Amino acid sequence: MLPAEFVAYVQSEILVLRILANAANGILPSLKNNSTVELRAGEILHHVEESIFRTTKMLKSGPRVESFQGVCLVTDSRFIFCSAGKTFTVNLRNIIGCLPNTFGVEIRSSAKGAGEYLFRGNPAVATAILRTAVGRANQTIVQKITELPGRHIARDVRQRVWQAYGGRCADCKSDQYLEYDHIIPVAKGGSNDERNVQLLCRKCNLVKSDRI
Repeated sequence: MLPAEFVAYVQSEILVLRILANAANGILPSLKNNSTVELRAGEILHHVEESIFRTTKMLKSGPRVESFQGVCLVTDSRFIFCSAGKTFTVNLRNIIGCLPNTFGVEIRSSAKGAGEYLFRGNPAVATAILRTAVGRANQTIVQKITELPGRHIARDVRQRVWQAYGGRCADCKSDQYLEYDHIIPVAKGGSNDERNVQLLCRKCNLVKSDRI
């Protein structure tokens, strides 16, 4: 039997590869907000990451680098940085560049938020999710559809379904990697009405797909 530590490592690497592959196809995870940052009604949280925000101020005496340790959140509409010393939100459409580096990403913004972000976790994952979220907000990245056309779920329906299920999987009650699922598949005549939509975590959704 393989050591538990090795199994956990392999599983975490597989999860990273899956997230990166999904991001490349315009697909982003949906997470429950367990942070102290309040989100807007219906706002979808894609990523949370402990990070350091570093920015350079040009003074008469020369450039001065300021650093703030806090947490970054990526939603379907905003990039949020929250710390004791500095807190701000950036509309994703105001981000004009995300330049990856070894430890994170440099954001170039037409408003506030410009600077370097060093991510504590996996920088590649955080950067891929951010860049995909920006692309989706600007409609330069579109989620690849693998099923028949007509399965798009309207935002107001998603909001009501999220509230109805309390942000948890209908089957196992998980609050991680949630997806909107058609109870009766569109291919079999199912509608996009909220009565035919439920929340499932990725694992339960895959199990359901295997049964159909």
